[in-house]
Amino acid sequence: MLTGSKLQMRSGLPALSENSSRCVRTDSWGMGRFDNDDPGYLVTYQVDLRLIDAKIVRPIDGKSGAVIAEGTCVRNSAEAPGRPTNDELLADHARLLKDELEAATRFCIKDLRAKILLDQ
Repeated sequence: MLTGSKLQMRSGLPALSENSSRCVRTDSWGMGRFDNDDPGYLVTYQVDLRLIDAKIVRPIDGKSGAVIAEGTCVRNSAEAPGRPTNDELLADHARLLKDELEAATRFCIKDLRAKILLDQ
């Protein structure tokens, strides 16, 4: 699997506290042809995570809620052997597509937890 993630920690801010909240959103997911000469399809998934500490007061506007960490995880199946066809991904009520997205979700949870949440 071709995978990647990026992480940006905000410098000079306190560590995660009980007043922190997590904002997680799926940025995108989809399936598409690998290339024009290959009948196989790939599945892509991207998720963004932001940690916000509600106790921190932002110096620029005096409001509370500062982003203390953020990251992105991207996973795609471009290098997986035996790329499935469109029909295979959508067969049985899209079972294989759902399985690929679930695997990507689990990967990104583990990846972001290790890099941002520090396994909290």
